[in-house]
Amino acid sequence: MDSNFWAFQAKDWINILILVVTGFAVYIGPIRAVKVARREEVEALKLRQKAEIFASLMKTRRFQLDPEHVSSLNLIQVYFSEEETVLAAYKAYIRLLSRKLIPGVADESFWKERDDAFIDLVYAIARATGFSQDKKEIEELAYSPSGWASDQETIRRLHGLLIEILENKRPIPVTNFINPTVFNPFPPAPAIDPN
Repeated sequence: MDSNFWAFQAKDWINILILVVTGFAVYIGPIRAVKVARREEVEALKLRQKAEIFASLMKTRRFQLDPEHVSSLNLIQVYFSEEETVLAAYKAYIRLLSRKLIPGVADESFWKERDDAFIDLVYAIARATGFSQDKKEIEELAYSPSGWASDQETIRRLHGLLIEILENKRPIPVTNFINPTVFNPFPPAPAIDPN
């Protein structure tokens, strides 16, 4: 028997190293690939959610009482929890929305301050999601037909009136619109001679 049988040469060490590295790569490679793919999916989902909030606020920026607009505002803290500039703009805007107004005292400067805070919020969200929007574009390039606003106001007024009727705070006015003499099924009363 050859005495060098158990002696390792450099090529043997290299083969063992290649075998260990290959085994490690075969075992760890797919696990790492799945982790990377999942991380990319999570990042893509987060970006898509942020983009949906941005798109929702952009399309409802002239209709701030719209339920979609309010829902989007309420989700900002969830989807932008790691974006300090967005959260700061959000908090400033919500503070203005939460401020109690004294009837007849709210002046034009308050509404301007509130609009500016909203534009700052949307601008911060645009930057956080990678959209290149200018503050002027956000403020000026929005279309809202006046009919939509008047329809919403009419619906709000009718809703308020219906609530008052159902709570017995307002009566239902009932009026006879048909002249009873025109559609009377009975013949007219005989004329009485005063003589």
